Amino acid sequence: MHRALLGKEMKNRIVDPDKWVTVMALAFGIEIYRFLSQRNIPDLSVLDFYVLNALNSSLVENLLCWLVPLLAAFACGKQFNAYYPLRKAIFTRTDRKKFVLQKATESAVSSFLLVLFFYLCCFLFDVIIAETACPGIHFGVSMNPENGVMFPELYYAHPILYLAYYVLMISGYAAAFGMAGFLISCFTRNSVAVAIGPFAVMIVLSIGLMAVPNGYGVLFDFTSVSLLRKSTLSYVSKPVQSFFNFIGPLIYLMLFRLLIRSAAGKERPWQ
Repeated sequence: MHRALLGKEMKNRIVDPDKWVTVMALAFGIEIYRFLSQRNIPDLSVLDFYVLNALNSSLVENLLCWLVPLLAAFACGKQFNAYYPLRKAIFTRTDRKKFVLQKATESAVSSFLLVLFFYLCCFLFDVIIAETACPGIHFGVSMNPENGVMFPELYYAHPILYLAYYVLMISGYAAAFGMAGFLISCFTRNSVAVAIGPFAVMIVLSIGLMAVPNGYGVLFDFTSVSLLRKSTLSYVSKPVQSFFNFIGPLIYLMLFRLLIRSAAGKERPWQ
């Protein structure tokens, strides 16, 4: 019994290899579509193809925004529900709060890594496809820095740093969505609710942040920062905006962890 339980725990700690292959195939399909839809636009470089919002929030960019919470849920599978049938045996061997928080952390890490892998695959396929189809294409930056992309000066001066900042920020939000999914799985055995829960959290947060006075909610709104739209907060300096955009996922992670910690101290969710 203990050996089977240990095997089940180890299996759920590791993202299924099939998921990595699925994500790679998804990234390839997206970059093929992106290149075909943008290839006739003059003076675009390899990096311009990759930068989201290059076409002012086209279908692909909106799709990528919606995909992140779904990929986070995909990375973690059933979340706590994978352990629910064996919860009594687990909680006799280890402290419940410690176990639950450990699994919540693993969910966040799995989501972070899978989404990071997804965006790295997008970049790799973007370079390969662009260089294969247009051998003479420029690798650097050719877009007008005033085209509407968030923080255009940074992109124009340091495009690789810009992309690293963006991908790490998005992966951080994925980690937060993964932990949100784990929180939801503590209260429901419905697999559909667990799968779409992070997406629902994204929508609810976006609506709630719209009510923040003076538009400051946009600093923590994933649906805004994920599209790299040019900020409307002209009264907030760009370094300050980028700082709050980047720490937004950390704030959500701490919030969801506190909620999970609180839930772990109650009896009802684990009965």
